Amino acid sequence: MADPDVFKIFKYDFAGGDPATALVEPNTVVLMDELAEKLFGTADPINQTISIGTRSGKTDYKVTGVFRKPIFNSHIQARFFMSMSSDGMGAYFDKMQQWAGNNLMYSYVVLQSGTDPATVEAKFPAFLEKYAKEQLAAMGFQKTHFLQPVTDIHLKSDFTNDLSPNSSMTLMYVLGSISVFILLIACINFMNLATARSAKRAKEVGVRKVLGARKAMLIRQFLSESMMITLIALTIALALIEFLLPAFNQLTHKNLALNWLSNADALGWMVLFALITGLLAGSYPAWYLSSLNPTAVLKGSLRRQGAMNFLRKGLVVFQFTISIALIIGTLMIHRQMDFIQTKNLGFGKDQRLIIPLRTAESQHTIAAFKNEILKNSECVSAGPTTSYPGIFTPNDLSFYKEGEDMNSAVNMKFSYVDYGFIETLGCEVLQGRSFAESYPSDLEKGIVINEAAARSMGWKPEEAAGKKIYSDWNKTKVAFEVVGVVRDFNHQSLYQEIRPYFFLLSHDVRYSYMMVHVHTQNFQPLLVFLEDTWKKLNPGEPFEYSFFDQDIQKQYEADIRLSSLINDFAAMAILIACLGLFGLASYTTEQRTKEIGIRKVLGASSASIVNMLSTEFVKLVIVANLIAWPLAYFVLNRWLEAFAYKVSWDAFVFLIACGTALLIAFLTVSGQALKAALTNPSEVLKYE
Repeated sequence: MADPDVFKIFKYDFAGGDPATALVEPNTVVLMDELAEKLFGTADPINQTISIGTRSGKTDYKVTGVFRKPIFNSHIQARFFMSMSSDGMGAYFDKMQQWAGNNLMYSYVVLQSGTDPATVEAKFPAFLEKYAKEQLAAMGFQKTHFLQPVTDIHLKSDFTNDLSPNSSMTLMYVLGSISVFILLIACINFMNLATARSAKRAKEVGVRKVLGARKAMLIRQFLSESMMITLIALTIALALIEFLLPAFNQLTHKNLALNWLSNADALGWMVLFALITGLLAGSYPAWYLSSLNPTAVLKGSLRRQGAMNFLRKGLVVFQFTISIALIIGTLMIHRQMDFIQTKNLGFGKDQRLIIPLRTAESQHTIAAFKNEILKNSECVSAGPTTSYPGIFTPNDLSFYKEGEDMNSAVNMKFSYVDYGFIETLGCEVLQGRSFAESYPSDLEKGIVINEAAARSMGWKPEEAAGKKIYSDWNKTKVAFEVVGVVRDFNHQSLYQEIRPYFFLLSHDVRYSYMMVHVHTQNFQPLLVFLEDTWKKLNPGEPFEYSFFDQDIQKQYEADIRLSSLINDFAAMAILIACLGLFGLASYTTEQRTKEIGIRKVLGASSASIVNMLSTEFVKLVIVANLIAWPLAYFVLNRWLEAFAYKVSWDAFVFLIACGTALLIAFLTVSGQALKAALTNPSEVLKYE
């Protein structure tokens, strides 16, 4: 539901109707073109009537506008907008004239050009003081209003219950940094291999210098070669992007499309980036090769430089530092995801179905629907509720003890429930009891609280049952009796700590969901039974359901996708690092061929030669581990800090990463080392 001015703030492309007046009248609706076509086909939808059902009942709405599907990204993923002055929910919104208990509205403000948002924010405390002071005090609430730039919502908002799932700027920084590091690894490979091949190009440089080539000319030549290679790589990369894009969209749940020909700016930036990459990657090899002494080169007296060898080893250490850090990241993210999957949340999430109760008709048949469900031998229990763990819980209330007042009240979230829901959810009653029909007084203000709620009131959980707590509502003191205490459960995601929570029994509210606990592995016949029962009681109403464990899992979809991306990045980094190590190992063994031949003549075994050549590189990987461990620990700790409940660090993670890197490095190098060790020494030394 939206205010008529919503289209003044957000510019939608209207295919029909006037955005300035579309939502002014009550019971009007604006549809997205896709939805309009689905409802009316090719007919003109303007001034047509549609019926929209809610838990308050069905209301007819006149279509006053149609907007085209937005081509821009937005946190408002609406397929239609209803007038806020409409009947039903609109009337409910109209009644909400107080600020203290209103947590349902999103308000958007357009500031005058040049206005400092801080100046506007500075006026909010006085506004609340004037319009909500008494209400807030009476309800025990504290509120702070502030402005948030719309452009910050997607990446810089860490608030719960936004209109659509958000991403994280930190995540963007992490993924961007990993991408840069992988590119650096590739550039280092190029630099390493280019300088390693310097002996093969040394005579070319010497001859060109003797023929009059200046250093600047040689630098231009080598840089041109480097940039040409990156342009060829860019062409291949663009082809790979087109090929892999469907898989990437599936992984990230996006619908990205690329059209390079129509986006010349992006293509131009990519070409420029490729040229800069080639320039940076080729700069050191170009400088080194152009600096060779032609006399020494042509005499064959070019010697291996210690500084150059040290640099190459340093670059290998850098490559494996990044690769090892990514391996540790992969392991820790997997451990956290496994922890999320297996942690005892304080309730049962398996073998449970959630059935939404969206319409007024379904509200009238809740009792009958529950009774029919319980007749099925596959159903253990069932119960309706306004909310369940893993979704937004809009209800809260503040309580205080006898002898206190709202100034010392503790705010608690709660759900309205009916008989059977606590048992269906699987909460463990530690003290007292759950709601029971044999206790009619439960309906009069009986509540079941969690351990956190008991502790917040200054009680031990085992002594809370039978206690009375109080809340002020509309200046009236209302008493509630604690009839039971359940074990703490994660009613929010594992990002948040367990807060005080309670269940309130009611027959007067509009329930939102029916939870059903079943004991079957063959869900299809049971779903058919539930759908048939639903349609019999609610003819014409669509039957919907979800699995509770999958609803819980949706809270961590972004982290699961991050885990998959880190896996791919780690594999890519390791592959590129191994290619570089393979090339460097080939160069090293080639440079030491004569030494190896002499050692074999003197009786050295193939195993000792492989060990000699491999040890040098294994030492580099060990150094990389010592650098990668604190780096990975620091970065991953920042990520884990977002979770209130998380895994602890284990030395096993570091040992696995170290062992994996050492094994990969050894296998990469040992092939070249073994090839050199098995070479007949007479073939190497016959010309000496």
